[in-house]
Amino acid sequence: MPRINQWQLQYPEEARLVGAILMGYGELEFELCLCVRSGMLDADSAFRAMFRMRSESQRIDVAEALVAPAIAKHNLASQFANALGALRHCKSIRNQYAHCHWHWEENTGLRFCDMEAAAKSPQGQPILKLVSTSVELLTMQVEFFEYCSDWLCHVHYELQLLSGRIGSHTFPAPKPRNRPKLHNEDAKNGSR
Repeated sequence: MPRINQWQLQYPEEARLVGAILMGYGELEFELCLCVRSGMLDADSAFRAMFRMRSESQRIDVAEALVAPAIAKHNLASQFANALGALRHCKSIRNQYAHCHWHWEENTGLRFCDMEAAAKSPQGQPILKLVSTSVELLTMQVEFFEYCSDWLCHVHYELQLLSGRIGSHTFPAPKPRNRPKLHNEDAKNGSR
């Protein structure tokens, strides 16, 4: 195990789940691109427009603008809003782990600090706020990624169905699900 990942030796299940989140976000973006491609006649341009953006937020905004006419034409606004809302929350979950520092002690368990959040204060010493996570919370977050994927697949296939490209599909709208917390706020949170 590389020295920079020593926490993974102590917390292998948490490491597996964080890895699923970090790797899974790109799959959600790809599924969003499939929605855009289903709503446009020029699928190659949809792909190029989305993935030339460096920012996840910009990709979501561009995708929303590109597919908006098809979403409106086929009355899929509420379904697409659910998909985008879930995707934006998944982006927040993913980003906190992609830009964090991990800390663990025997008596406190696995904790992390979001480096981007700490850097947002315009002056003074940045405060690195340690918050905890758990297998239970990470599992809920991974399941929420799957829920987001279900929404994106539903919209993708509904666009194809309603535009006459396919005769049927087996991707129903998922049942509503609460958004998981980003982390477990510590009652006695230490800062570094």
